[in-house]
Amino acid sequence: MRVALIESRAAAQMAAHRASGDFDLRTIAVTPVSQRILEALGVWQRLPGERCGAFGHKCVWDRPGRGEVHCDAVDADLTVLGHIVENRELVHALEQREAMMGTVRIYRTAVLHDLQAGPNADTLDLDGARLQARLVAGADGANSRVRELAGITADVRAYQQHALVAMVRTASSHQATAWQRFLPRGPLAFLPLPGNRSSGVWSSSPAHAVEVENLEA
Repeated sequence: MRVALIESRAAAQMAAHRASGDFDLRTIAVTPVSQRILEALGVWQRLPGERCGAFGHKCVWDRPGRGEVHCDAVDADLTVLGHIVENRELVHALEQREAMMGTVRIYRTAVLHDLQAGPNADTLDLDGARLQARLVAGADGANSRVRELAGITADVRAYQQHALVAMVRTASSHQATAWQRFLPRGPLAFLPLPGNRSSGVWSSSPAHAVEVENLEA
């Protein structure tokens, strides 16, 4: 199959983020099964090990109550329960692999202007390019331009909950453990990264999320 990837972000923008040394606020938990798939594709080997956080334990507990759950990789006969990986590092490793294989053509910094459905193929109009494809996959987020142009409606409802994300450096070690605590205002998770860094995710009400976001460091 011939595959085209339409990407709106510039390569220089992604490279600048990587060069800065800062960790991406968007992280992904990769399970051992997903890791094996990425290894078979030759992608996992391209991820910088010093930027992946392996965790062998998981601890979830409820602040108001007495509920508590512990998971350990040893109990499942595993080395680790998973890895916390930066989204942009995974995307970069995938693109490196595809560039070497030549199986995917990337249209970078491209904007989708129009999408017309045809009897045998769909036509996509980009900046200075026109593509035809038998299958178009819209993986462009909640406010999908592909969905809009295809005339697909959506029933959108507000959950009244925002996720506040931050990169956190703690005084004590995270002990290669994924921590999650259920608080009255929503669950707070610390996902381990190399060193004493963790990816913090606090799901709370929109008003409280704004209040916390505006706190002084």
